[in-house]
Amino acid sequence: MQRIAGVRKDLLVEAHGSFATASCVECSEKHTHEFVREKVFVDELPHCTKCQKGLVKPDIVFFGEALPQRFHMLASSDFEKADLLIVMGTSLQVQVFHTSSIPRGRTSLATRRSCGVCLIERSML
Repeated sequence: MQRIAGVRKDLLVEAHGSFATASCVECSEKHTHEFVREKVFVDELPHCTKCQKGLVKPDIVFFGEALPQRFHMLASSDFEKADLLIVMGTSLQVQVFHTSSIPRGRTSLATRRSCGVCLIERSML
């Protein structure tokens, strides 16, 4: 949604990754989402065009996988400067922004009075 709205990529931190890009699970070669889509829509597995053996999956975080490195790299500076945290499409079952994700010495965004938190969800929480 943010990409469609025109938010610049360098301003986004997609904690659970994005379907906008895809990578080989073996060699990490980047592929376009169009490549994956074309394969999936004709019932083919998207195999890497570089190493020929690895599967290509969208750059999204599945349960149990680590959050993207960009999330951790920017957590310290972004959490300190944020005026508003917008969390969309959450069941609040997984604590992505749990205090353990925030660098030592920082307070949780949820408890910082100077930072508002906006939860946007289709169903009742």
